[in-house]
Amino acid sequence: MRLLNRSMWLIMGILFVVTGILSIWNPDFVMVSLVFLAGCIFLISGIGNIIFYLSANSYVFAPSWFLADGIISVLLGIFLFFHHAAVATVLSYIIGMWLIFAGVSNLIKSFDLYRFRISGWLLVTLAGILEAGLGFVSLWHPFVAMLAASSIIGYCFILQGVIFILLWWFILRYIDKNSMSFFY
Repeated sequence: MRLLNRSMWLIMGILFVVTGILSIWNPDFVMVSLVFLAGCIFLISGIGNIIFYLSANSYVFAPSWFLADGIISVLLGIFLFFHHAAVATVLSYIIGMWLIFAGVSNLIKSFDLYRFRISGWLLVTLAGILEAGLGFVSLWHPFVAMLAASSIIGYCFILQGVIFILLWWFILRYIDKNSMSFFY
């Protein structure tokens, strides 16, 4: 279980980064396969956050944010699998709302990193602010967001992937530094 918890952050990060790069590199990729890949990624991300909540809820600040983020990501993944036509019309709204929530969630996660005195917590804070900002832009100008959907979605996925990889790295550093394994 500890290895799965450690690896889940890295796996989620790599999947988000690869999906982001494919979205930017091949815009047709977004329209053809984003629904399936994003559904898979949101499901994996949500399950990872729920597993993290179940294994670390008494050690982190505001653990219910992890659970809420996990549940919303799982529901969004299921929605993407079963409503392909609706996704094409409301994609920028869905991604925008998710980015705002994920950005706030990452801000909360950065407070945990700060509390454990892990250097680099500010990177997660700045990434969370940037992510929430991209979400607001996507909601404010949905037509522009749809015209540049592949680039916006690609950069957002890369940003979310980098956040997950940073969290994985910071957690490994903290555990190795303090020889503690209280939730991993």
